[in-house]
Amino acid sequence: MRLAVAAVALILAGCARQDVTHPTASSESPLPVVAQSYATVVQLRDAAVEWGMTCDKWDGSGASDLAAAQSGVCSATVGDTSVLFATYATPADLQTDLTYLRGLIFPGEDVALLTGANWLISTDGAWAARLAVKLGGTVSP
Repeated sequence: MRLAVAAVALILAGCARQDVTHPTASSESPLPVVAQSYATVVQLRDAAVEWGMTCDKWDGSGASDLAAAQSGVCSATVGDTSVLFATYATPADLQTDLTYLRGLIFPGEDVALLTGANWLISTDGAWAARLAVKLGGTVSP
């Protein structure tokens, strides 16, 4: 996981780090959520933070090699991973980056891509699953 997430973070100017604490099982019964669109990457990040994701440091400078309209990385002062957030102007742009980022993930690494109507979050599998229940979207390795 470290290599793939680190590669994504390097794309975004890289030494962002986040301590991603794995979510615990909840007694809440998850209801199906329809993924909504987010006008900005900050709104997407704020939605994830609302549901418990840590984001001590935000780098919203974006990445020149992504097709995203906006992108950024959340990091924390402790830990070895970072979380990529991106929003897109078109479904084709989202698909382009989804394909590109899948190519950076090494087999067996705990990296998942959560995609919604016009957005993408790259994080570990546990957080992707938790956020999918709250934000909607589809988790893919």
